[in-house]
Amino acid sequence: EVGGINAMYRQYASEMERVSYVDAGRFVETPDGRYTDRLPCTDLDTDCAADGTTVVRGDGVHFCPVVGAVPCPVWSSGAVRFGLGIAAAARQAGFDAA
Repeated sequence: EVGGINAMYRQYASEMERVSYVDAGRFVETPDGRYTDRLPCTDLDTDCAADGTTVVRGDGVHFCPVVGAVPCPVWSSGAVRFGLGIAAAARQAGFDAA
Protein backbone atom coordinates (compact mmCIF):
# COMPACT_ATOMS: atom_id res chain seq x y z
CA GLU A 1 0.00 0.00 0.00
CA VAL A 2 2.73 2.48 0.96
CA GLY A 3 4.70 1.62 -2.17
CA GLY A 4 1.67 2.44 -4.33
CA ILE A 5 1.12 5.77 -2.60
CA ASN A 6 4.81 6.68 -2.97
CA ALA A 7 4.67 5.74 -6.66
CA MET A 8 1.64 8.00 -7.16
CA TYR A 9 3.41 10.96 -5.53
CA ARG A 10 6.56 10.33 -7.60
CA GLN A 11 4.45 10.31 -10.76
CA TYR A 12 2.69 13.56 -9.85
CA ALA A 13 6.01 15.22 -9.08
CA SER A 14 7.52 14.04 -12.36
CA GLU A 15 4.63 15.60 -14.29
CA MET A 16 4.84 19.03 -12.62
CA GLU A 17 7.46 21.67 -13.17
CA ARG A 18 9.42 22.68 -10.06
CA VAL A 19 7.88 19.88 -7.98
CA SER A 20 9.86 17.08 -6.42
CA TYR A 21 9.10 14.22 -4.10
CA VAL A 22 11.04 12.82 -1.18
CA ASP A 23 10.05 9.69 0.71
CA ALA A 24 10.55 11.16 4.17
CA GLY A 25 8.94 8.04 5.62
CA ARG A 26 12.24 6.24 5.13
CA PHE A 27 13.70 8.36 7.93
CA VAL A 28 11.35 6.70 10.43
CA GLU A 29 11.77 3.13 9.16
CA THR A 30 14.35 0.45 9.76
CA PRO A 31 17.39 0.46 7.42
CA ASP A 32 15.72 -2.24 5.31
CA GLY A 33 12.52 -0.17 4.94
CA ARG A 34 10.29 -1.86 7.51
CA TYR A 35 7.86 -0.14 9.85
CA THR A 36 8.98 0.32 13.44
CA ASP A 37 7.79 2.17 16.55
CA ARG A 38 11.35 2.63 17.88
CA LEU A 39 14.70 3.48 16.35
CA PRO A 40 18.24 3.87 17.69
CA CYS A 41 18.78 7.25 19.32
CA THR A 42 20.54 10.05 17.48
CA ASP A 43 22.60 12.86 18.98
CA LEU A 44 19.45 15.01 18.93
CA ASP A 45 17.29 12.65 20.98
CA THR A 46 16.73 13.63 24.59
CA ASP A 47 14.55 10.69 25.58
CA CYS A 48 16.69 7.60 24.99
CA ALA A 49 15.65 4.40 26.73
CA ALA A 50 18.18 2.18 28.47
CA ASP A 51 18.39 0.04 25.30
CA GLY A 52 19.54 3.07 23.25
CA THR A 53 16.27 3.50 21.35
CA THR A 54 13.59 6.16 21.23
CA VAL A 55 9.91 6.18 20.21
CA VAL A 56 9.26 7.44 16.68
CA ARG A 57 5.53 6.56 16.65
CA GLY A 58 3.67 6.51 19.95
CA ASP A 59 0.38 5.10 18.66
CA GLY A 60 1.56 3.23 15.58
CA VAL A 61 0.81 6.15 13.25
CA HIS A 62 1.53 9.60 14.69
CA PHE A 63 5.00 10.81 15.62
CA CYS A 64 4.18 12.00 19.15
CA PRO A 65 5.24 9.47 21.81
CA VAL A 66 2.28 10.61 23.96
CA VAL A 67 -0.79 8.88 22.52
CA GLY A 68 -3.66 11.25 21.74
CA ALA A 69 -1.82 14.46 22.61
CA VAL A 70 -2.43 17.42 20.28
CA PRO A 71 -0.20 19.32 20.09
CA CYS A 72 2.56 16.98 21.16
CA PRO A 73 3.81 18.14 24.59
CA VAL A 74 7.18 16.37 24.47
CA TRP A 75 10.19 15.81 22.23
CA SER A 76 9.15 13.95 19.08
CA SER A 77 12.05 12.11 17.50
CA GLY A 78 9.82 10.86 14.67
CA ALA A 79 8.67 14.37 13.73
CA VAL A 80 12.23 15.71 13.84
CA ARG A 81 13.59 12.86 11.69
CA PHE A 82 10.74 13.26 9.18
CA GLY A 83 11.20 17.05 9.01
CA LEU A 84 14.98 16.86 8.70
CA GLY A 85 14.56 14.42 5.80
CA ILE A 86 12.34 16.90 3.96
CA ALA A 87 14.70 19.79 4.77
CA ALA A 88 17.71 17.83 3.47
CA ALA A 89 15.89 17.14 0.19
CA ALA A 90 15.00 20.83 -0.15
CA ARG A 91 18.63 21.84 0.43
CA GLN A 92 19.81 19.26 -2.10
CA ALA A 93 17.33 20.65 -4.64
CA GLY A 94 18.75 24.13 -4.06
CA PHE A 95 15.71 25.56 -2.29
CA ASP A 96 16.50 28.79 -0.49
CA ALA A 97 13.86 29.96 1.96
CA ALA A 98 15.52 33.36 2.45
